[in-house]
Amino acid sequence: FEKYMTDSAFADVRNGSAGGRAGSSNSAAAFLKQFVPNYNFDKEEEQIPWIHLDIAGTAWGPGGKAKSEASNPLFKYGTSGVHVKTLHRMITEND
Repeated sequence: FEKYMTDSAFADVRNGSAGGRAGSSNSAAAFLKQFVPNYNFDKEEEQIPWIHLDIAGTAWGPGGKAKSEASNPLFKYGTSGVHVKTLHRMITEND
């Protein structure tokens, strides 16, 4: 994925997936990796740890977008934000 992301005749880095929707989370991670300072440094202590969490698939209600609470009482219309809430809790409780 990283080779595909950096092998472009038009740009330094391309923001797109080689396989359409298949592998798009890997493509997104390879894209974001290009912007992590010091990531490619040889000394491990100089590297900045980072992670790409692909939360888009579970952000919406079933069927892509829940039209109303009637379609699924667990989801209101729009995004659930479930992973944002989880990450916030994880970060704030582990300080």
